[in-house]
Amino acid sequence: MKIPISLPTAILALALGFLSCSGGSDSNNNNSGNQSPHDIYIAGSYRQSGRDMPALWKNGELQNLSTSPTIYRGQANSVFVNGNDIYVAGYEEVSEGSSYRTYPTLWRNGANIRLPISSTYNDSTARANSVFVSGNDVYVAGCEANRATLWINGTAYCLAGPSPGTEAKSVFISSNDVYVAGKVSTNAVVWKNGTGQTLPRQAGGFAEAHSIYVSGTDVHIAGADGLYYAENAAYWKNGQLQRISSQSSAHSIQVSGSDVYIAGQNASNRATLWKNGEAQYLGTYGSVAHSIRIMGNDIYVAGAEDNIAALWKNGQAQRLSNTTSEAKSVFIANKSSGNNPGDVHPTSVTLNKNILELTVGTQERLSATVEPWYAPNKSATWSSSNPSIASVSNDGTVTAHNTGQTTITVTTQDSNRTDTCQVTVADVYVAGWRKVSGTSVATLWKNGQSQSLTNGYYDAVAESICTDGTFTYVAGYEQSMSGKFVAKVWRNGTLYQNLTNGSYDAAAYSIAYSNGNLYVAGIEYNAQGNPVATLWTNGTPKQLSDGSYPTYAYSVHASGNDVYVAGEYRNGSRQVAALWKNNQLQALGNESSNTIASCVTVANDNVYVAGTEVEANGMYNAVLWTNGNFQRISDRQERATANGIAVSGNDVYISGGQVQWYIPGIRSATVATIWKNGTPQRLSIGANSSNARSVAVFGESVFAAGTHRDAFDSDYAYLWINGSGESLAGNAEARGVYVK
Repeated sequence: MKIPISLPTAILALALGFLSCSGGSDSNNNNSGNQSPHDIYIAGSYRQSGRDMPALWKNGELQNLSTSPTIYRGQANSVFVNGNDIYVAGYEEVSEGSSYRTYPTLWRNGANIRLPISSTYNDSTARANSVFVSGNDVYVAGCEANRATLWINGTAYCLAGPSPGTEAKSVFISSNDVYVAGKVSTNAVVWKNGTGQTLPRQAGGFAEAHSIYVSGTDVHIAGADGLYYAENAAYWKNGQLQRISSQSSAHSIQVSGSDVYIAGQNASNRATLWKNGEAQYLGTYGSVAHSIRIMGNDIYVAGAEDNIAALWKNGQAQRLSNTTSEAKSVFIANKSSGNNPGDVHPTSVTLNKNILELTVGTQERLSATVEPWYAPNKSATWSSSNPSIASVSNDGTVTAHNTGQTTITVTTQDSNRTDTCQVTVADVYVAGWRKVSGTSVATLWKNGQSQSLTNGYYDAVAESICTDGTFTYVAGYEQSMSGKFVAKVWRNGTLYQNLTNGSYDAAAYSIAYSNGNLYVAGIEYNAQGNPVATLWTNGTPKQLSDGSYPTYAYSVHASGNDVYVAGEYRNGSRQVAALWKNNQLQALGNESSNTIASCVTVANDNVYVAGTEVEANGMYNAVLWTNGNFQRISDRQERATANGIAVSGNDVYISGGQVQWYIPGIRSATVATIWKNGTPQRLSIGANSSNARSVAVFGESVFAAGTHRDAFDSDYAYLWINGSGESLAGNAEARGVYVK
């Protein structure tokens, strides 16, 4: 379910004054002359004629929310102040003839609004647990008919259920996203824009989420988990569970800076405040803390002590009543000169990202968090310093148009608070070939659009791409009139260099640009019929062996003044993985098994080489050498090969293929695979073969280029982005990917 963010507010547009009676005789602290810069609102219940009734305290003065004689009992669970409006969520049990019926209720300035329910019978579980106001929209979380329910401007949306024990407990709005915490049966659940995620708990146990707070990109949830009847205070941050106290319960959470505050009750039935996991006891035995709010340097906690509603300010208790009562929610609002309880202005706005990297034609939505979260006007405007590079919509969606950089700025309408995000836009290049009239045409795809590098008279293949900031270079090979293949370089789509003269077969497999030099790695056969590993620098060849035995150069990488080439050489019948640094050979394989070095890169002062090992029993393994140290990255259970490598930060990505049995022991297929730090991710499933030949990382996105075969054995050039694949062309192959 996608929750709408803006709906008509007519159901809440009640121009009614505060219909209440003062409970001065029951108030323990009448602060009508309070000189504090803040107004303190507390929602809860108090005992009247033996029945609990919904109540609101403002600065210690009790206001009865239910004045009708038909109200049998009720409770206020949550309070939120927005401008001049005071919203309270709870429930009322109403006398209807000879029976009673429970209604989830929202009070606005004292006028009760019964929220719509689906049940036609008395549903004792119906209640509104939490209210949050953002702009003109009012969000209420609760339950009815065993459904976790979110009411937006009075319209009900079912999040989950019906099932016993299903309930929405807390709602929070951050930027344009709606977060709800609650439970479904025995599971704690958080919903974001209507999509639920079950939070971890003990195996065979139970959990429920009581309170949610979003700070920047972090989602904080307080609640409980346990086994059988043993309940533990629990805290989830971005879905990761941390138990903060055994035989306890966490009821409310708020984050201030880097500090996480949780209010609840400990194992000794004492009201407790946990700050970053450290407990502070607020009350005596039989006390409980239900709600926490922070204003400046002051910490307010609402709850009950000795069955009397209580407020703790910085650990000091104040009782709110002389009779049985309970405080369930606290809200702190600034006073203005006009005594407007909601006169709060944004102090900051924070984007979820300050650096964003996109490729041409893609989008990503930024989210902005306005603090304090209870500021009535959190509306913001968006702008781009260069919309031709990337534009931004009113909801923060950034769309990339052309390569370059631009700055996205978000500005609050109130107080002009700003934050920025630096956006870099890159092109995605894929090299390969596609069949045209039966001939393989060397092809370059740029942002999905194909460009033919050859005229289709003779077979040709494009293998690798690089740029120097002005020109785009592609390395590959094309068959000549004599039938021999010629190693070639194309620049901006046209032939730039013939690296060989066509006397012998040759191929260019890899290309790199660094410090004004263009490097190409490949092979050229000699008169003895041996392939010779060759490095061309600005078109000038350097043979990496004497040609007396076969050698192959598959990959080149330049780092500073050093040039690395990965490949293999033959020692009799053995294939030995090889790395040349500045033309000096280093054998990576131990000659006890066949090994191939397919790709090399340098990052963080480390040299990484990906390749393949073939054991004596015929098992193929994807392998990685780091500074010459050997590591198998596949599991040696099924055949695997490694073709490409990329490093981003501390993460190492390797592309290749691994055999998957789709009919165990009978039929198998090679599946395109990305290993991230040794953990495989299959890029396709099923009976059709695929292979990832090359990998590149840009920002948070991982690109892989390769081949996918359909059910009719036709090959397709494929590009996978973050695991999702798309076909570039049929009867084609993709060999290399480059993002710049």
